[in-house]
Order: sequence, then structure tokens, then C-alpha cells
Amino acid sequence: MGSVTANSISSFEILKDNSEPSSSFASAVDDVIMDISLIVKERKDITKTLEEAYIKEQLKINSNLEYAHIPEIVDRDGLRLEGEWASVKWLLRAGFLPGCHYQFTFLRLGAY
Repeated sequence: MGSVTANSISSFEILKDNSEPSSSFASAVDDVIMDISLIVKERKDITKTLEEAYIKEQLKINSNLEYAHIPEIVDRDGLRLEGEWASVKWLLRAGFLPGCHYQFTFLRLGAY
């Protein structure tokens, strides 16, 4: 993802008022603990990705994590598909082969 500078993003919260970690902080740490190598998010979530990358840099966490940002998944009428209908699990249960997910998501939708 390259280096993220403080000027790349606006300020964001690390700790909530109730002393719980923010979702960006929790995600950044969890990705490292779980040894995640690829995260696929919608393009609208690019700010969250920058926040997480900045947190990892500041914590001196060096991971080989890659991000892919795809357009939102919509139906024929252009309405956003949400929940299970827009998940990889649903595609697997519907009989799509894993290689097809890659081709559809990354090649057809133009991710990366």
C-alpha cells in the first residue's frame, strides 16, 4: 500500500469514549494477530483502509497485507446487495468455484 502519512487522512479516533478500541484500531491489530494476507473492501471504505495502514505504521507493524477495493455489488436494477447476498460464502453455497470468485471480483469489477 505504500507509506501513509498523517497528511493522507484526517484525524480519527483510536479509543472510543467508553474506552473500547475503535473499529480501525481493532481491525489493524486483529489482521496482524490472525495473519491475514488479503482484505477485500468496497471502494467506499478506502478511508478506513488508510486509517488501518497508518495505525500499523505507527505501531511499527510490518505485515505483508494486501488490500483490494471493489465497486459496491448491485443487482440488475442498480440496488445495493447487502448481507449474505453479497458474500463469498453465498457464492460458494450457490455452487460458484473459488477461482470464479477471483475472476469476477478482481477482473470484472476492476479491483486493485
